[in-house]
Amino acid sequence: MPYPGRDTLVDHPVHPTAPADTAAALHRTARALMETALDLGTPPPATPPPRRPRSPRRPAPAADQAVALTVRVDPDEATAIDLWLLGLRDDAHRTRLDKAEAIRELLRLAREHEPTRRALLKRLT
Repeated sequence: MPYPGRDTLVDHPVHPTAPADTAAALHRTARALMETALDLGTPPPATPPPRRPRSPRRPAPAADQAVALTVRVDPDEATAIDLWLLGLRDDAHRTRLDKAEAIRELLRLAREHEPTRRALLKRLT
């Protein structure tokens, strides 16, 4: 059953200086987008699969229960850490990752994962 407006789609001309193949492709794309927008009978897209559960992380403590930890780095190292954290955030497919969370997880990893602990000891000695 046609929907209101479906039969009123008009072929709009493409800019006269565009190459013929580009103009045709643009025209097909625009028409498909208009038809899709007017097609109210299609079911909504399937819901995305549930995200895999993250590692067993503990949430950050409340501000009144937290103990501050200060780490001083030089400006060049701070920039490198910021870039590394941005890459880590992208690799983890997350929209937010703060330094405190990353440091907590790194410390937890060093405590719980023996090869990481040994690598840390090797660097410190």
